[in-house]
Amino acid sequence: MGFGGSTAAEKRFREKEAGMRKTGIVYGILLVPLLLGAGTFAAFQYAPADVSALPQEPSLFNAKESEQDMIEKAVEAFGARLRLVSLTAPLESLRVSIVEQYAQYVTPELLASWVVDPSYAPGRLVSSPWPDRIELSGITKEDAGYSVQGYIIELASDGETGRTPVSLSLIEHNKQWLIDSFLVKDVVLHDVPFTPQAPFANWLDPRQNYGCEETSAFMAISWARGETFSLKEAEDTITSIADWQEEHYGEFHDTSAADTIHRIFQGYFDFHNAKLRSRITVDDIKEVLWEGGIAVVPVRGQALQNPYYTPPGPLIHMVVVIGYDSLQKEFIVNDPGTKRGGQLRYQEDVLGAALQDYRSGFNEPLLETPSQVMIIVTPEPAAQDSN
Repeated sequence: MGFGGSTAAEKRFREKEAGMRKTGIVYGILLVPLLLGAGTFAAFQYAPADVSALPQEPSLFNAKESEQDMIEKAVEAFGARLRLVSLTAPLESLRVSIVEQYAQYVTPELLASWVVDPSYAPGRLVSSPWPDRIELSGITKEDAGYSVQGYIIELASDGETGRTPVSLSLIEHNKQWLIDSFLVKDVVLHDVPFTPQAPFANWLDPRQNYGCEETSAFMAISWARGETFSLKEAEDTITSIADWQEEHYGEFHDTSAADTIHRIFQGYFDFHNAKLRSRITVDDIKEVLWEGGIAVVPVRGQALQNPYYTPPGPLIHMVVVIGYDSLQKEFIVNDPGTKRGGQLRYQEDVLGAALQDYRSGFNEPLLETPSQVMIIVTPEPAAQDSN
């Protein structure tokens, strides 16, 4: 990541609020004015020289603007400052930089906690990529202020290199909206029940041997409806879906992503919280996960390099992506192709390279033009609270 890592800085990316013990915060508050009066040059020598593109500074309350507009401007202005704080600068220079760049945007308590222990502060770790901005995805009114969800966008000379979810809270402080907490999330994992497509290892049954689509849909829908199942229920459902497809479509072996939605999600399960998205990247999958959904993806099975497959592995396959670990850069997947497939991890570049839709039918040739798609599944309203 362009804004963290290494031994000390890794703490920034654990899901915790930046904050210290009360005595430390008091010390930090006393230290801030001292830092403002000394060492300014030492801090800025680590910052990029070009600040012309920074957003306008957030002003005091403006009667002509809505609160949400002011919140958005404050967060965007703060996000543009992340690249100006070099986390590898000498300690005192780093503290000065934190105060100079962040004091206008965060509460005194949060600023003090970062001054006391800069390893909790956000900023820039390497020259490239760097944290360019915070892109907002949602603003929610809370009792004490506002909760903001978004992404830190990382850039390099050749464009965007990644995005990491961030959660902030803002409160009114002396007629200004200030950031009161700043959380960078590194792991998201949805509790999706797992079954292999052959729950009792009956791989000789073609309905189970070719049952990755049926099984992936079954796992995803069970999660979306807040349901669990036994292995016997899983086997009965998987084979029943295959029989139903044979009766209605004359084929059950392989189903494309679109047909999986139409036939299995909608036709068999009467489930309508599944939609197809095309021309995806791994970042699109991450975004779905961070926003509370899961993704069912068709892949070239052998490209996953799964050591638990019977060699050489399936030519085409379907799995359920249920989580992501940004520190390890790994997707967490329910892979029905093996009994060890529950919460299995694939490196993001491996999964990304394996993404590939395929034709419905029986061992049809792969599409000549690669097609990266996913089925986005979100909880049904009645299951929202349980998930």
